[in-house]
Amino acid sequence: MKIIEAMKEVDSLFKKVSEIEKQLALYCADVDLDAPVFESEDKQTEQIKKWLQSGADCIKRISHLKTSISRTNLATQITIELMGKPVTKSITEWIYRRGNGRSMASGLAAIEANLWKSLTDSPNGKQLTSGQMHRPDGSIREVKVRRYYNPQQRELKISELQVEPSKIDGALEVANAITDLIES
Repeated sequence: MKIIEAMKEVDSLFKKVSEIEKQLALYCADVDLDAPVFESEDKQTEQIKKWLQSGADCIKRISHLKTSISRTNLATQITIELMGKPVTKSITEWIYRRGNGRSMASGLAAIEANLWKSLTDSPNGKQLTSGQMHRPDGSIREVKVRRYYNPQQRELKISELQVEPSKIDGALEVANAITDLIES
């Protein structure tokens, strides 16, 4: 089984558990004025037990698959070219870099980009500018902004870090489709 197949099965199993939950909520009890939906009280009780067992089996399978996916993600190394150089990390590490789920803003690449974005000419919200300053004695002094970083390197890093998640997504899509699940 490939990683992507396991991921799809997990999604399907979660949907099945949700449907079982709805069935249980609908048929778990009634009043004795109504006839049981499943012919008799014993048959309805048996149906509830079957659904509970089916749900428990699905949950057990989800746990197994998710553990196998985690094991595979830790063991599988993927190489992605970043800033012209190959970088190799486990699938798990790449997921951390990209960010989990829909929020890529929580990914380590985005957090690193924010570090680089904090290098500005506005420390503490105060805009620094080069120019001339008039002194109290009437003299003029030339003022230059001192940057303790390289602005070109800043822009390059921010640009690369902003595209990194999409590079990771592409590599992970391929890896998920071709990598066999490690089950034990």
